[in-house]
Amino acid sequence: MPDYPIITDEFVEQYKDKTVPWGFQSLGYIIYKRTYSRKKSDGNYEEFRETIQRCLNGSQEIGASYTLPELHRLFDHMFNLRCSLGGRMLWQLGTDTVRKFGGNSLLNCWFTTIKEPEDFCFIF
Repeated sequence: MPDYPIITDEFVEQYKDKTVPWGFQSLGYIIYKRTYSRKKSDGNYEEFRETIQRCLNGSQEIGASYTLPELHRLFDHMFNLRCSLGGRMLWQLGTDTVRKFGGNSLLNCWFTTIKEPEDFCFIF
């Protein structure tokens, strides 16, 4: 167990039967499933509540320092679409990519001066 607060499975279970207010005849849900839902170890894809859990716990891993009440409040705001993380964070937080490359993998744009062949490879 980490030494910082996290969103537990028990907390997420409270949202299992709640409906996300996607709007637009659920077009948002289709976009979410296509773009941000990750495949789980059981072969199924995340539902939104699981993506939020992954992302908030992933933000704690890289030093967000939320308190448990703040995490719970933020989870509820995100679930009810009153706020969101950036798309790259919805896709990457809480994954091995961030664990390997750190917060840099959450950035969209990079610049590097190409002095060595490795620099060229890095930008790809």
